[in-house]
Amino acid sequence: MATATPAPATTSRTWLFGPWVDLLLGYGLGYALAVGPLLAVGYATGTTQWPKFAAVAFGLLISTPHYGATIIRAYERAQDRRRYVVFTVWTSLALVAALVAGTHSVLLASVLVTLYMTWAPWHFSGQNYGLAVMALRRRGADVAPSTKRWFYASFVLSSVLAMLAIHMGDANIVWAPETVDVDDVPALIKLGISPGLGRGLTALVAIAYVLSLAVTFRRLARVAAWSELVGVVLLVLTQALWFAIPTLLGWQLARRGTLAFAAVWVSAAHAAQYLWVTAYYAKRADPGIRVSHFLGKTLLAGGLVTVLPGVLLAPSLFGSMAWDGGLAVTLFAVVNLHHFVLDGAIWKLRDGRVARILIASEPAVPAEYEIGSPRRRWGWRSALALGALCLTIPVIQVLHTEFTIKRGTDIDRMQRAMHHLVWIGREGARARASLGRYFAYRKRYDLAASQFERSLELLPTPVAWIGLAELHASGGRSTEALAAYDEALRLQPDHVGALLGSARLRLKLATGASPVLTTQRRDEAIALLEKGLVLQPDNLALAQELARARRLASDEGAGQ
Repeated sequence: MATATPAPATTSRTWLFGPWVDLLLGYGLGYALAVGPLLAVGYATGTTQWPKFAAVAFGLLISTPHYGATIIRAYERAQDRRRYVVFTVWTSLALVAALVAGTHSVLLASVLVTLYMTWAPWHFSGQNYGLAVMALRRRGADVAPSTKRWFYASFVLSSVLAMLAIHMGDANIVWAPETVDVDDVPALIKLGISPGLGRGLTALVAIAYVLSLAVTFRRLARVAAWSELVGVVLLVLTQALWFAIPTLLGWQLARRGTLAFAAVWVSAAHAAQYLWVTAYYAKRADPGIRVSHFLGKTLLAGGLVTVLPGVLLAPSLFGSMAWDGGLAVTLFAVVNLHHFVLDGAIWKLRDGRVARILIASEPAVPAEYEIGSPRRRWGWRSALALGALCLTIPVIQVLHTEFTIKRGTDIDRMQRAMHHLVWIGREGARARASLGRYFAYRKRYDLAASQFERSLELLPTPVAWIGLAELHASGGRSTEALAAYDEALRLQPDHVGALLGSARLRLKLATGASPVLTTQRRDEAIALLEKGLVLQPDNLALAQELARARRLASDEGAGQ
């Protein structure tokens, strides 16, 4: 698309960049064609998620620019900043304050995450609806207001299906950065819809959804030929593939085809749509700008707003949440909420300027699009330059965590990598624990202990407590080791590794103890192992330890 030129209004008002670019990117044909191959790959290989580097690439190269496109549209030109001042200034400041407060309050952060995850399906749906109406109006279709209402209802109902699914059970339809799975981190606050009520509501909404589509297309067929409705049909199919079909087929089935229905992939398709239409708008508004130049600016602006706040609010500076302890998901939620608010304000087809460009394909009035004084241009360029630096941070994080720390063999290099993560605000409890396990394996117990302790300072996790427990046990500090295992189980009572480790240590301590203490520790070990086998019936290590514990108890009983 970077090399494509918007179709001239004198030759065609039907397409923005030409039929193939429009169909593949804007109207969702590319996504629809990818569903089959991705399902096949998922079923054939058992792959359940996109590789880390792929998810980062989607986010960095597609989703990040789509946030930047909104920033450029709302903030680059002085008249736009003034026109939308309620959103560009006051609402933005309120969201910044919410972000800062959220990094100090798990409850507030959870509210922000819940608001984002609940709103996201409608944001995606609203964009599909707007593009469909744009396609109809560019074709000159005379659509009655009542037909528009039926059509609008179909997108609303589709998003409601997704919202029900999110609050009933699995929320995989909305992607957010990985966060450690413990209780004391921001999480979705579900509405508590019971399965029975949820199924009933889903059935009613689905029936209304199908009915609204049937009425819509019956009426559209009267005012336009089916060949003129290709883009509209594709957008309805895209909407169904994103929300209605996964919800109605069931999340278990959808999860088996995660590559096709993964939220990171859906988000990439949504962001590509957004870049497609905003690039056309930018080119028509300023014929002197190249599409590649515009897309480059969106990447830099997106990097600034999605990355810089995470650096400033890292625990090493002004925040208190670790990156994987809630900062990432809270920042992601607020960035998206800001995007939702601005997007709803600046892209209205009833807006005269927007309608002239997106529907009538008329060039903008040059005077309306002055950027501002040279000083303001310098400030804007400086911000974009800072955005370029910010773009390196996700890349550095992936390289250090996935390759240096997880796969490294050089202690000095791994320590330098962790220092770099601290500098860029991406220090995580998970990475610290990984480093601790590696140092323990290399018998560098002093370094391992410091990493586990730092991990626990950032965010108490079972993994770090288990690592610390194993260090204490190897050093003969049994009391400290048992206490560490107990902390791990307090955080996650069903953690099989903690159950097994604690049981083994209790069995070891039972040997040579007083009869009463021996029986107590053995009984505790048996209870822990039995619980573990309920959770993982096929776990051989649990079964062997349980058999040994019962045999020892039986021998003791026979001896008495």
